[in-house]
Amino acid sequence: MNRRAPTKPCAKCGTLERRRGQSYCAACHCEMVTASYRKKRAWIDAWKLARGCLYCGYDHCASALHLHHRDPETKNPRLRVQHKEMFPRTAMSRMSFDDIKHEVTLCDVLCANCHAETHHA
Repeated sequence: MNRRAPTKPCAKCGTLERRRGQSYCAACHCEMVTASYRKKRAWIDAWKLARGCLYCGYDHCASALHLHHRDPETKNPRLRVQHKEMFPRTAMSRMSFDDIKHEVTLCDVLCANCHAETHHA
């Protein structure tokens, strides 16, 4: 005799394909995480462009502007991963907007060239 509780529908789309212990099906969950990531990424890009490079003033392309921690010891431990981007997608998707806003206040905005020169001068 099967006494499993009936599956509740996804809170967003209503399908019965929800993962156990989750409120949303896998497709809706993925869609929500992606939307959240894009919103955070857009905020960071706008923040970088508004400031421009601290040294040379470059402010044309957000992808060419990096966030450089003034003091590496203050870097959030969740960001201490071997990755080329300042905010890896997996780390950023788990951070709240408040955490991200705090983290960027600990950083200077540098263009790719100035950032490379800062680390390798």
